[in-house]
Amino acid sequence: MLEIIFIFLAASFWCFGFHTVVIKVGFDALFNKNFNDEWDSYDRYVKIYLKPLFACPYCMASFHGTIIYFTFVNHGIAYWPVFCVCLCGFNYLLSQIINE
Repeated sequence: MLEIIFIFLAASFWCFGFHTVVIKVGFDALFNKNFNDEWDSYDRYVKIYLKPLFACPYCMASFHGTIIYFTFVNHGIAYWPVFCVCLCGFNYLLSQIINE
């Protein structure tokens, strides 16, 4: 049980770390543009694909959480949605604590 909690926390930190590295280092530093300023110029369909990949830590729980769940936890498909929804909620709560 404790192993699942550590994997859950690692998945949350992975989402925030990957989000920060891709946005701050990858986009802002390499392209010399602010990602938040460019976000409004993107098409709606581009935003749909970017959010679960790296643009939104809450949305990243669906894509990255699925990969992490089936790689490290894999207690069956019944617990997979619970893992991803809880990861999304935890990422939201963590971001509210970090931003304040």
